[in-house]
Amino acid sequence: MKKISSPCNNKCNLNHSYNFCTGCFRTGEEIFKWIYFSEETRKEIIDLLPKRKTHYLENLQIKKPNL
Repeated sequence: MKKISSPCNNKCNLNHSYNFCTGCFRTGEEIFKWIYFSEETRKEIIDLLPKRKTHYLENLQIKKPNL
């Protein structure tokens, strides 16, 4: 299995309302423990990120006033 690198994009912003970074969409615990995770666990996390991002962006649209 190919080694999975960190999805960090250096746009760190730990959003406590969502309990994840709005740059990479990982939780604080996932960020902290990333170097210790197996490749299988990293892949599981990577697979969750698009859903987290979509959820976050959809909620931004709901909160954004219509102009």
